[in-house]
Amino acid sequence: MTQKSLYCSNLWRPISLRTKNHPLISYRPRRNAKFQINKIKLLNHRWVICDFSDGLDWGELLLKMTLNDNKTLSFEVFDQTLYVSEQKP
Repeated sequence: MTQKSLYCSNLWRPISLRTKNHPLISYRPRRNAKFQINKIKLLNHRWVICDFSDGLDWGELLLKMTLNDNKTLSFEVFDQTLYVSEQKP
């Protein structure tokens, strides 16, 4: 389990042009693109599945969602998978 966590408002916020990747995605893109979250599915009160892609490769994140004492949500990466395209970048 990865110990990265992120507050709810940052999960859907667009990525800054200065960063190469979304803070929850630990994979590096193979080409000059960024991994971005495409779809978010709430499974229940605790678990979230996200699909991400850089236009060539794609993957999924399983996130554990926690409601903090100050009524904000935080997300922790529980597992992630990357599917690599056979196309060359």
